[in-house]
Amino acid sequence: MGNSNDRNTIAGNNIQHSNVTIGDGARQVIQPTPQSEQEVSYPAFSPKQSEISPTQTPRIFLSHSSKDNEFCAHLAKDLYQALGDDVAAVWYDIEGLNGGNVWWHRITQELTARSIFIVVLSPDAVVSGWVKDEIAMAWRQRNSPAGKLIIPVLYRRCNVPEDLAILQIISFLPPKQYRVAFNELLKAIGV
Repeated sequence: MGNSNDRNTIAGNNIQHSNVTIGDGARQVIQPTPQSEQEVSYPAFSPKQSEISPTQTPRIFLSHSSKDNEFCAHLAKDLYQALGDDVAAVWYDIEGLNGGNVWWHRITQELTARSIFIVVLSPDAVVSGWVKDEIAMAWRQRNSPAGKLIIPVLYRRCNVPEDLAILQIISFLPPKQYRVAFNELLKAIGV
């Protein structure tokens, strides 16, 4: 999201990120490298997720690296169309931030207001401090009473953070066709 890759904190908490490499169907654990002395673990996995009623349009937050803007814009456009061209259905910084916005406040506000968090994974995204902060915030909200559905989308082969590797990842990597992966994503969000 931002241009700095050295942000390791959100709301004063130090966050440790571990990685799992995904490649050709195999998983290999990479030993974590602590980013600080203080370790903060993510809440234990629970099956709780926000549920969307069939009559309610999903509200989606797209998290991504700015280096993946083209893919994110394409994905957002397709999601808009699949959700009946509801312009409020999908929020991401390219379209959602306006001149004069206090951007981190606006990002936090939108992430909190949305029931679905989709993170676009790539080598650039997994090292972005901004994306890491958004993931940490989504996990905290997932385990809150309201819940939040977190869906990792693999756009380019990368080391997937361990906290996301426990979730089913929707891969947009070749040889899978974009439409096949997109239909899996629609199924995951309940459309």
